[in-house]
Amino acid sequence: MTGIGAVSLGITATQLTTNAVVLGKISTPYALAISGETAANVAVDSKNSHVASIKVVDTAANFMAQLDTALASNAALLGGIALAGPGIANLAVTAAQFAQDTAVFGKITTP
Repeated sequence: MTGIGAVSLGITATQLTTNAVVLGKISTPYALAISGETAANVAVDSKNSHVASIKVVDTAANFMAQLDTALASNAALLGGIALAGPGIANLAVTAAQFAQDTAVFGKITTP
């Protein structure tokens, strides 16, 4: 890959895992925009210096399980969160939790 500055690559979470060896061989600057990632894998993905953004698709239960850990500590990398499952997701949060994690809640793109 050649060009001026870092090249941005849009890839899925599956492609990131499957093609890790190939991505590791790229010697020019690049940034990754990951889509379709689970909430649990955000912590691992955020350690990759090439990751610029992560779009999460996961259940409300998995979202809540990772809210105060992986998601809150990586809110700046989150490009959006789609809560998967039937109907409108119900999230049981305290006022303190909502105030603390407002940046994460603001990334939710589904009803």
